[in-house]
Amino acid sequence: MNLTKEYILSCYDKTKRLAKKSFEKGRYNRSLKYINIAARIAYQFNWIYRDDDLEELLANISKQTISKRNHYTPIENRYVLYVASMIDNRGEIQQYLRALIACEGELLVIVEKYGKEAAATIAEIKAYPKAKIYALQGDETDVESNAQKLYDKIVNFRPSKLFMHLRPESGFAITVFDALPEEIINYQINLTDHAFGWDANVWIISSNFVLTVVPCRRKNEKSIKIKSYCFLTILF
Repeated sequence: MNLTKEYILSCYDKTKRLAKKSFEKGRYNRSLKYINIAARIAYQFNWIYRDDDLEELLANISKQTISKRNHYTPIENRYVLYVASMIDNRGEIQQYLRALIACEGELLVIVEKYGKEAAATIAEIKAYPKAKIYALQGDETDVESNAQKLYDKIVNFRPSKLFMHLRPESGFAITVFDALPEEIINYQINLTDHAFGWDANVWIISSNFVLTVVPCRRKNEKSIKIKSYCFLTILF
């Protein structure tokens, strides 16, 4: 059997329909799994770079599984770094981590999973006294049990900015980020070649560059210098 574009699109559309039907039946975990499968198909074959239907479905899952706080006041110089896959010397995680540490703020690093392959990165985080590590517990696609827990973890920390390293299958994370207070500024650090991805109402920091933090003239402002000779200024 030839793997034609028509066949790929047929599988993709069928998976989306299954995701929608599962949602309508209140089976949110199953719906999320189908969404992640659809995202993986889109990533593998690169005919589409985002899907508004899937984004809307994730937002609806978020509304059904997360109870939002009515009031939120962020604390400046507090940041969350969400890492979908942590491996030493890959994805430029360590460069972003060092840039945030250079800002001398409090840092909460949330990791989907990690092992010995992330030993050096974990050691750097633990060596910084203002950093905490939180590893997701259990099945990361169990949105019904774990989405509220992650939401509460982030909101209780009261960050002003969230930096996201996502995979195509990071649908669980998107359901949580979609519910976060608008006072938290979201930045997607597109660290890999994931052509298909999630918007999640974010600023996108482009990929594959070494970053350093350099001082600016104005008080409380730092600039992240990108090796390609572009500058992205973020008010810290």
